[in-house]
Amino acid sequence: MNPRHRLLAIVLACVLAVLASTQALAHWAARTAHDAMVQQRDHYLLHSLRTAAENYLAIGLNLEQMEALQTLIERERASFDQVLAIDVFAASGTLLYSTDPNALGSQVPPHWRQGLEHSTPWHTDGPAQRQLGVRFDNDLGQAAGGIVLTISTATPPLTLAQWKAHGQQALALLAAAALATLVAWAGVALGMRRLMAPYVRVARILQGQPPAPAQPPATPLEQAAHHTHASWAAARQRAQHRLHQLQELDDAD
Repeated sequence: MNPRHRLLAIVLACVLAVLASTQALAHWAARTAHDAMVQQRDHYLLHSLRTAAENYLAIGLNLEQMEALQTLIERERASFDQVLAIDVFAASGTLLYSTDPNALGSQVPPHWRQGLEHSTPWHTDGPAQRQLGVRFDNDLGQAAGGIVLTISTATPPLTLAQWKAHGQQALALLAAAALATLVAWAGVALGMRRLMAPYVRVARILQGQPPAPAQPPATPLEQAAHHTHASWAAARQRAQHRLHQLQELDDAD
């Protein structure tokens, strides 16, 4: 591999490294933004449902009289694709409202009731899903029941529009890589040409070639090259003169 090709390979490797780093940074930023949106969604659902339940209790309704809460959880469930179920249960462990009608009246898992001992939200992780829970209180500040969100953690399949967007992003990345490589190579070539220009002029001087048109003033290195070339020329003339003298002596003999 000649130096020019080696330099091109180095430039290409640097460009690809920069693009890969940029892509990784963009992926990290997108992932961070997605996680922030998930946290905001979870906080909104828990807070809004808890506030609604406590407001119903504050106006004198019993847990069994909150039919509007059933409508609310069904609407919220339909608004978010990754929310698999929303359940509301009493402190006794009986499931009063749920987006799964078949589960109404059943007993909730023991760890749901244990979550009522804490005023802060709790969560559990399971296969391809996680559950978030929070309790809601009555007017006396005691736990009246709890709300549990079951959320899917499975990655949904990509839609046709998403595949198209990924393809366009890949093409844009390849185009950016090609353009960046050309620009970087042009910049390196121009820089190397300017960097090597003094040495090219020195080589022309040492080879006895005529100077290039519009040549800038001679640098100390070029002056030394002129001096060296003059020394070589003088030494060549002396050698030719001595050789001519030797030939004359041979002819005289």
